[in-house]
Amino acid sequence: MVAEMAAGRFDKAIEPFDDTMKRVLPADKLKPAWDGVIEQYGSLQRTTEARTETIQKYKAVFVSCEFQQGPLDVKVVFTSGNKITGLFFTPSGKYKRPSYANPSKFDEEEVSVGKGIMRLPGTLSLPKGAGPFTAVCAAPIIPGY
Repeated sequence: MVAEMAAGRFDKAIEPFDDTMKRVLPADKLKPAWDGVIEQYGSLQRTTEARTETIQKYKAVFVSCEFQQGPLDVKVVFTSGNKITGLFFTPSGKYKRPSYANPSKFDEEEVSVGKGIMRLPGTLSLPKGAGPFTAVCAAPIIPGY
């Protein structure tokens, strides 16, 4: 699928989509989503590896990609019937706290929003001391939406 998108063959890329994906992300919507990735990350240089993860009754395949501007994973979620039921563009690798962050000044708690295949994991960082504090929320975005 990644190779089909990179080659601009979006009609071919959506062939394995389930009915819901074909309805919500047809070829004419997949193209601008892919174009948004290219706009942010540059052209696809190569895919490096794929890994799988089982999430309830679904199988997620993470295709690690190297773009001109950096790495990005394409997460493709399959039904038990091997139809694609989800597509996400996610940062590659694990988060590493920047060296300038002082962990003695905040507490962290692992959180998640949603359930099942739509569950979005995250880390809530709460400053120590009396507030009020400014809040920042970061989440993966599908370009073009």
